[in-house]
Amino acid sequence: FYKNLDKLIVFLKNAINEITDYKNIGKMKNKIEIIEQNLAESREKVKFQKDIYQNAIKLRTDSQREINELLTRKHMWTPTDLENFTKLYRSDHTNEKNVKNSSQELEEAEIELDANQKKLSKEILKRYHEEQIWSDKIRRVSSYGTFLLMLLNVMLFIMVQTIFEPLKRNKLINRFEERVKSIIQNIQNMYNENRST
Repeated sequence: FYKNLDKLIVFLKNAINEITDYKNIGKMKNKIEIIEQNLAESREKVKFQKDIYQNAIKLRTDSQREINELLTRKHMWTPTDLENFTKLYRSDHTNEKNVKNSSQELEEAEIELDANQKKLSKEILKRYHEEQIWSDKIRRVSSYGTFLLMLLNVMLFIMVQTIFEPLKRNKLINRFEERVKSIIQNIQNMYNENRST
């Protein structure tokens, strides 16, 4: 009995979910989870790109500081200073390019993060709206169910009052009449017996 009851409950639950379109809400929930994962990855990417950008800026700033220090004492340069200046000047161009590239990559990562945040907000609002619609459908189904139960109760009451009660009453009356007739017949038989004796 309990196995059948469990199957019936699962069947009714699935039927209600099918009628009220709860499957769409489940799909939206899964979609939101995927977007949340993408958002977390985007945040990590932005953090990573910020670190790269800050390191590139620091490297360029350090390089420029060294170039400026060398330039301030240009009149006292040694061959090593000249060699350092040449290396720093060449690397400054590379550092500038790295700063520019890392800045672009950071900007792209921030744009992607912003897009994922907007997408998540949009999907959450969409899911909220669908859940409100689903909730309204459940209330309607519940109202119809309550109405049907009330209608069934009224029909049963009318059937009991118009069909079963009169049948029961007639049966009781017939039994009572038979008993009364039986008792009267017994009394009459006894009377007849007493009279004859």
